[in-house]
Amino acid sequence: MEVMIVVVIVAVIAAIAMPNFLTMVQNTRISTTADSVRDAVMVARTEAIRRGTPVTLSGTGTPPWSTGWELRDAGNTSLREGQFASGVTVDLVNAPAGANNIVFRPNGTLNNTPTSEMYVRVQGAAGSTARAVRLNRGVSVCKSGDSNCPI
Repeated sequence: MEVMIVVVIVAVIAAIAMPNFLTMVQNTRISTTADSVRDAVMVARTEAIRRGTPVTLSGTGTPPWSTGWELRDAGNTSLREGQFASGVTVDLVNAPAGANNIVFRPNGTLNNTPTSEMYVRVQGAAGSTARAVRLNRGVSVCKSGDSNCPI
């Protein structure tokens, strides 16, 4: 009888904790992916300056940005690549029409400068907090709900 009571108590606690745990896991995946994109942007900018040639950061998969990212130099040689965590959606927002990549000039500035601030949005399932990687003079990550975040 005592074992049955303990099992019921554990089951009730697990039922209460499970939704919060799943939300925490989803938010961690979003944060990790946003950090990966931010790091890739910083490496792309640095490589463009170091090499003195344009460097392109592209999303991989179909549609673009669905599975990860790839960094290529002006000769289309792959420099680095990374994969996104499962369960997240990544896309470019405010990019110039038809642009699916981010190009850095040899001086480290964006080649495909948008008419307004461009950013990479990382989001998960409904209820999770989205993140954005801002592409401006300084690359930064913000989360939805922040007063300075465009998402």
